Amino acid sequence: VRNGATASSDSVVMGQDTGSIGVLRVQNASSYMSTNPLISLDVGRAGDGMLEVSGASTFSISNNTVFVGSMAGGSGDVTVTGTSSKLEGTAIRFFEIGRAGGTGQVNVLDNAVMNIENSTSGSTGDVFFRVGASTGMGATPSGTLKVNGGGTVDIQSTNAGGDDAFLFISDPLGTTDALPGRVIVGDDPDTIGTVETGGTLNVLSKNDDAQIAVGLEGPGVLQGT
Repeated sequence: VRNGATASSDSVVMGQDTGSIGVLRVQNASSYMSTNPLISLDVGRAGDGMLEVSGASTFSISNNTVFVGSMAGGSGDVTVTGTSSKLEGTAIRFFEIGRAGGTGQVNVLDNAVMNIENSTSGSTGDVFFRVGASTGMGATPSGTLKVNGGGTVDIQSTNAGGDDAFLFISDPLGTTDALPGRVIVGDDPDTIGTVETGGTLNVLSKNDDAQIAVGLEGPGVLQGT
């Protein structure tokens, strides 16, 4: 999708089957790609998937679950790069990088922006952003989030009712008593999570309780450069 073109899709899966390769590029100013509500975005399910957003283009997702490297053998890579390039998510409850034995990496580089937001009221207004998420299936998932070169990542719940935004780094999916705005590094020996930031990383919610926990159980890295 390039040179000012626009496109939309009901379902976006890159690298669905073992051995498959899927690539989606959104390039150049005013180019725009969106997904329809209630369909998940899956980059690297059981094969290799890549999503690239560059050149001041926009990829927009709504009412979705986002997986990057979501199954054993799957490898997903998402790169958002360049000034005015954006990955926008609205009403996103789950965004998981490296899940259930998959390997995932998300890069936000060179003044690009990724904004993952949920304004839905009630408990579904929470945002769970996981880097390395175990489902107890045996295989070790590996997730990496890199924010460099002035890139910005916002993870936020904006509902006035006081829902929560969570960033988990190495998380055993559902076994942690989460707190608003909590950053967890090394929460499960069966996960590997890494966050490297040389830009801006914001975890925001209408609640005013935010905590950072590093090295609870497993291998996790939170690194500022």
